[in-house]
Amino acid sequence: MPGLGEPAGWWVKWEGISAVVATLVGIGGAFFYLYDRFVEPPPPPAPAPTRPTCESGSICLWPEKRFGGKVWVWTPGVSEEGRIPDYLREHVGSFDAQAEGCFVDTETGERRPVHLRDWSERYHDPGRFGRVMDTITSKC
Repeated sequence: MPGLGEPAGWWVKWEGISAVVATLVGIGGAFFYLYDRFVEPPPPPAPAPTRPTCESGSICLWPEKRFGGKVWVWTPGVSEEGRIPDYLREHVGSFDAQAEGCFVDTETGERRPVHLRDWSERYHDPGRFGRVMDTITSKC
């Protein structure tokens, strides 16, 4: 048994370690409390850009991706069915459908049904139908 003034062995060692851990936890807690109270939160993210929507009952076509360029609006039952304007033939960059319709490639006869609320901002990308379509009809 240790005498007076002599270390108590392992207990003194653990007592010192637990004091250091308690001090670090206390300092860490104070740091996070102060950080949370006084540091400005990051600004909210910028709102996502909204895509234009076509008026109800119509299909809108743009010559550029992401709805860029001069829009052309086609309305089934009102607009004439058939060939789309020259600047859009085989070059539809994007579209928004607020009506049912059908995109047609007259060279191959291929048809693509278009349904209410269909849209694409990159319809002219490789392999996409905007590179070949030249006609629009109400039914496929």
